[in-house]
Amino acid sequence: MRKRNITAATLVIAALAVGSASASVISVNFVENASNQIFAGGENIGPLATDSSNWNSNETPDTGNFAAGTMGSLIDDTGANTGADIAWTTGGTYWQGDGTGDDQHKLSVGYLDDTATTGGYGVRITVANVPYAEYRVYGLVASDQATLGVQNANVNGTWVYGDGSTTIGMGYGRIDDNNTANGSFWTQIVSGSVTGNYWTIETSGSTLTLDVLARNGGDRGAITGVIIEQIPEPATLGMVALFGGGLLFIRRKLSM
Repeated sequence: MRKRNITAATLVIAALAVGSASASVISVNFVENASNQIFAGGENIGPLATDSSNWNSNETPDTGNFAAGTMGSLIDDTGANTGADIAWTTGGTYWQGDGTGDDQHKLSVGYLDDTATTGGYGVRITVANVPYAEYRVYGLVASDQATLGVQNANVNGTWVYGDGSTTIGMGYGRIDDNNTANGSFWTQIVSGSVTGNYWTIETSGSTLTLDVLARNGGDRGAITGVIIEQIPEPATLGMVALFGGGLLFIRRKLSM
């Protein structure tokens, strides 16, 4: 009996170790009007279905305003302070027709607009003190246009669509339109083949520099949100596999 109790305790410890190896996420929402775009919380929103209670929002910047400002002490998807800071600059903000009936729609309705700023970019975002060695960046797009060409973005020196600044993707300006077309509020854009409403790219470095090209005719570069998703290091993945195998072995022993 004592041996079985010790083994059960080991099972609990191993389970905790596997759970603690999950990736962390920093999510930022950009608003146009804080009076009706404040999240209620408790709703899983965005491409990664992150609890809206644990999103950062520029509705209360440390400095500046909705269109250009800074904000420190960004939290992750557990509500923990990551120590990361964000700064954003754009020519203005705007909104589209998704409405504000729930947090999913509040995320999409207001956005950083894409009027040209210094340097020829429509939106410029910098995140300092990123706590992850490698990470995946998501750029969430929105527009008052139903469908649009989505301008290319440069993330830490690499173009999102991979073919240079002139390459565009195709997108839906509203998440309701994307849901009708794709059966989901959020769909990854694949240039030349998939019309969606967010792009993604993998990168690294303690500073994230994200520049989106300014609007060019019907091609737009507005951003309604940015997500930074940790990519677990190989050693961490190996540890998860090791504990996973241990769990399977222990379960078999306990069932004997």
